[in-house]
Amino acid sequence: MRKILFFPLTAVYYLAYFLWDLCWKMVPSREVSSRVISVGNIAVGGTGKTSLVEYLAARFSETDIKTAVVAKGYKRPASSSMVICDSEDHKWELCGDEAAALARSLKGIKIYVDSNKTIAAQKASDDGNDVIVVDDGFQHRLLKRDLDIVCINGENPFGNRLLLPSGILREPIKSLQRADAFVVFVENNDIDISGLKLPAGKPAFKARKMIVSVETGKNESMDLNGKKVVGFCGIANPDSFYNTLQNTGADIVAFEKFKDHYIYKGEDIKRLIEMMETGNAETAVTTLKDFVKIEKNWPHDKKLCYIKISLAIDNEYEFIRLIENE
Repeated sequence: MRKILFFPLTAVYYLAYFLWDLCWKMVPSREVSSRVISVGNIAVGGTGKTSLVEYLAARFSETDIKTAVVAKGYKRPASSSMVICDSEDHKWELCGDEAAALARSLKGIKIYVDSNKTIAAQKASDDGNDVIVVDDGFQHRLLKRDLDIVCINGENPFGNRLLLPSGILREPIKSLQRADAFVVFVENNDIDISGLKLPAGKPAFKARKMIVSVETGKNESMDLNGKKVVGFCGIANPDSFYNTLQNTGADIVAFEKFKDHYIYKGEDIKRLIEMMETGNAETAVTTLKDFVKIEKNWPHDKKLCYIKISLAIDNEYEFIRLIENE
C-alpha cells in the first residue's frame, strides 16, 4: 500500500536524482593531499557506517598514522565548521550526536564537522592529517576519494528496491558501481552475501558488531548478565540494538524505541525512570549516540550505561590490505 501511495513522489525523487547524477558526472571532483576513505550507503536506516568509520579511524591511529574524521553533524543548529576532540568539552547540540559519539570513542582523533564535507576535508588535510575518513560520504561526490566503501545491512539490504519514499533507497542499486568495496553487516554469520549480486570484481566483506564492554561514562564498566534492565535507543535500526542488549545476558524488563537522532525531553526521562522502577531494573542501557545526549539530564541516583562495540570483519587481513592500499 505504501509503495502505491508514495509512488508519484518516488517518481519525482527519481527525476531529481537523475538530474543530480548527471550534474555530478560533469563537475570535476576536488582533491586534497591526504588519503581519503569514504564510508557511506545507498539505503536509509542502520547500515553500520558509523561503526565502520570508528573502526577505520582507530585502526590507522593505532599504527601511528595521523588520522581525522569528517562528519556533517546531522541536525545540529549551525552549518559552520568546527573541530572536536575527546579532550575538549564539546556539546552534542553544536556538533551533532554522531560526531559527539565518535569524539567520545576515538581518543585523540579530531572530528572535523561541516555541512560541506569538502571544506572539512581540506581543513583536515591542511592540518597535516595523513588519512581522512569521511562519514556518510557516498553521496558527497564533490570530494575526490581514494577508496569508496559502501555499507549494507545484510538483513534488509535494499528493501523493496525502490527509491524514497516508496522504498528505503537514497540512490538506485546501479549506483553501487561507483563503490570500490562493500561491507555487509550481518547478525548471523551464516548469511551468504553472494546472493546480494553486488558489482562483480569488487571485494565484499561480512562484518558483525561485537560487544566490548558496558560503560557508565565514569570510567566504570558493568556486567549486565542476569541483571534487570530497561533498554532504549533513538537510532535507525532499534531491533539491532535490542539484539545486542540481549547478547549481554541482561533481563530486559522494558524496551523503548525513539526516532533516529531523537532529542530527549524531561518527560521522556521521567517515563524511562518509571519503567525502571516498575520493572525493578538496576540500570537503563542505551547506545553511545543516545548516551551523549541524555547523560547530563539523567538523575544521579539512577544508573545509566551504554554498550561499547567493535567490529569483527571476515577476511580482515585482506580488508586491512585494501584500506592501507597494499
